[in-house]
Amino acid sequence: MSRSGLFEKLGAHLRNPRWSWGAVSKSGNVYLAVWEDEFRRIKEKNFVRLTNNKVSASKPRNHGYRERLEHVALIRKGAKSFCVLCTVKDKSKSPRRIQDFDRRKLFVGGELIEYGGDWWLEDRGRKPIR
Repeated sequence: MSRSGLFEKLGAHLRNPRWSWGAVSKSGNVYLAVWEDEFRRIKEKNFVRLTNNKVSASKPRNHGYRERLEHVALIRKGAKSFCVLCTVKDKSKSPRRIQDFDRRKLFVGGELIEYGGDWWLEDRGRKPIR
């Protein structure tokens, strides 16, 4: 199953399979692709980075980044969030490319915080994809 196929299965259509890093379902849930190597322990909880402003903010034509900020705004307003964990093909390359992603489980998003100039989402555990 492709990444866009997984988002379709979740009921969240990617705007563009090339640059979209998330989508919103008809029920208003936000589904995001995140990197498995972008987790950090903050305030005694596990968080994953949602934005990398150091890299993306200087690229105003970056459609995926602008869309990610829209998704963050929805989560800030109370939307439920779920994340698909992605493995990076080569950490030294930019932009990053997906090597693989978890097709069996999502992680459930919790608290959203701003930390170090970026948005981070708490990992509240795993949920099987049905």
